[in-house]
Formats: sequence, C-alpha cells, structure tokens
Amino acid sequence: MFASVAGFDFSLSKPACCLLIDSKLFFYSWPKLSPQYSPQLSILYRAAGVHVIDRQEPQFPERNASEVVRAELRRTFCQVKQITDTISPFLNKDTKIAFEGSSFGSVGDVALQLTTRRFRLIESLCKYASLDNVYSYSPISVKSVAQAAKKGMTKRDVIESFIRIGDDCELRDQLRADKEKFMKRGALNFKEHLDDIIDAYWVMKTYQVKEEGLIIPGAKPIKSKK
Repeated sequence: MFASVAGFDFSLSKPACCLLIDSKLFFYSWPKLSPQYSPQLSILYRAAGVHVIDRQEPQFPERNASEVVRAELRRTFCQVKQITDTISPFLNKDTKIAFEGSSFGSVGDVALQLTTRRFRLIESLCKYASLDNVYSYSPISVKSVAQAAKKGMTKRDVIESFIRIGDDCELRDQLRADKEKFMKRGALNFKEHLDDIIDAYWVMKTYQVKEEGLIIPGAKPIKSKK
C-alpha cells in the first residue's frame, strides 16, 4: 500500500504530512507542542484520525560554538530519521512528494535551519522515492489552492476552507461536527498545530491542482502548469 502523493508542511517544531493512499487521506505529525497543551492536543488530534508521533529529540550540550553546530546537526539527524522511519513504508518510486517552500517570514538562522533540514529530509526520502517526483510550491501557491490568498486572510481561513471544500476524512468530519472543540477557549483562532496538519493537506492538493489539473469542487479553478 503506497501513497500516490505525500504533502509536507515542514517546520522545525511542528512538521506534518498528508498521505493520499487509495483515495484515502492519512495525516501524520511530529510536533514539539507547548508543554501545557501537549497531552490534551495529542489526544484531540489522535481522536480525529491524526497519527501524532511523539517527538524524539534529546538534549545536547551547547557550551561553545562547536557544540552549538554539533547540537543542530544532531537535532537535524534525529528529526529527519524519525520522519523517514514513519513515512518510508508508504513510499515507492512512483510516489509524488510535495513540499511548501520557505515563507518570507523565515529569515536569518531560522531560514538556514529550515532549508537545511528540509533538503536533508528530501535526500533521506529519496532513498525510497524518486527525486524526479519531488515538487516544491511557494506559500502563495498553496494559499491560492486553499482559496485563502486574498489580502487579510489568515491561517484560520485556510482551515475554514478545508472544512468547506476539503476531501472527506475523519478530521474534516469532526471539524464539521464540532468545530468549537478545535478552537482556543474564548478565542476566534484554532488550537496549536491544527494549521500545520491542514497545510500539509493543501500542499498535497496543490500538487494535484498544479500537476494533474484537478479542479476542486466548490473552489475557484486554478490554471494548471500543463
């Protein structure tokens, strides 16, 4: 059972992946959540069909410049290995792998860390998939497919679009049935990490729209590259 498309929303702290396997969606995430919310959020998302993988990232000494570099490399190796070990059983040479590129908000050391880890992850995944099947899309392209690229739209709009026109799956069903339980108490925003999980879905859909010419029912058509 192999994925036809794997969409990644890759970040340093809360990476997520959406696999399309036999027309069904499978969500995976490896978050480093806020300590005060981590247990409750993991339970919430797992109950909604998301495979939340406990993050394995031991602490490393950083007493000088050399140890800082070593620690970052070791964190990179740990994160890449954990994601690859989870996803590789679903990959083959025909699997398409889609990533969202860095946003304008990623600058300085964070941008370097993010780019380095993403490239290292791609290298690792390409032991199982083909580099010719790796695609990268700008954040604005992904937002356009999510119907959330207009000025003033936020992460909430991306999630609302998933609820409105996303593919049927357990996560969407639960959001439609009881959206409030996924929202912060007394706030208008959704809980931590939900946007990353759903961004991974929209990256997967961006591949379908851009490369396969898919038209999403209920969405404004977006011209394919082909």
